[in-house]
Amino acid sequence: MKFIPFLPTLLLAGTIATVAPAKTYTCEITPAGSGAWIPEVVVVNHDESTGKVVVLDPIIKFYKDAPIEGRVGTDNARRTTFNWVLEDITVVAGAQRVFVNGFSFSLTVRKASHRASMSSTPLGYANRDRGDGRCTVE
Repeated sequence: MKFIPFLPTLLLAGTIATVAPAKTYTCEITPAGSGAWIPEVVVVNHDESTGKVVVLDPIIKFYKDAPIEGRVGTDNARRTTFNWVLEDITVVAGAQRVFVNGFSFSLTVRKASHRASMSSTPLGYANRDRGDGRCTVE
């Protein structure tokens, strides 16, 4: 059998050419009010070819120590909205530890300006934290 040294490179190049690169959104958010559950930085990786969304921020890092999966809630000509849920966490409130079912997060990025708005809501409650900012998209 004859070895063709450039064959692996050609095969790899063919694979790369058919795969769309993922977009990484790095967003700096300014929480409104107390905004305790709005992170100042959030990174979202969105693979448009598969629809896979992965999210990491300081809150996720603290409670889960690794990125978590999210989903695309809306994607149109004006904006993309990403949603994710941080589930089953224990929150320290004063001297008490309180189990919380989770928090639902939403991040909307406007395509033209990359302006962002974010919200978080504890599951089972009506109160909501909000924040606004800007994202870089790579």
